[in-house]
Amino acid sequence: MFGFSKKRDREDVIANNWMYLNRIPKRSIAIASLNFGDLLCLYPNGKVYHWDHEVNDLYFDMTVRNGYLEQNLDLKLVANSFDEFLTKIIKTEIEDFDPNVPYSDDYIDFLMNDSKYFFMSSKKNNSGVFKKIRTF
Repeated sequence: MFGFSKKRDREDVIANNWMYLNRIPKRSIAIASLNFGDLLCLYPNGKVYHWDHEVNDLYFDMTVRNGYLEQNLDLKLVANSFDEFLTKIIKTEIEDFDPNVPYSDDYIDFLMNDSKYFFMSSKKNNSGVFKKIRTF
């Protein structure tokens, strides 16, 4: 779920709503991201909907100069109220999870055996790999 940040980063509710301005339905507020680009949107009536970026986003229409295809506003209902939405959030436990070490030994071995995958990974992700390597 988005919060409020002085940095106005990708976890900030205001920054995200500016980024998706005119892409998500009017009168809705993006409150969370999921599935690599999808959003959960809250409406003034309290209902929460799933905005699928592959179905509901605006798309450029190649047949019309500076035009867009009509936006699909048929979002999937997630919850009839914000309270109901909050009850659907569950905590999951991951066995042997260490938040300081985001990668399994098998994944690190995979990266080390094929350097192109290691260097294609983001700098942020690689820092976790380095932490894990230093612990050996």
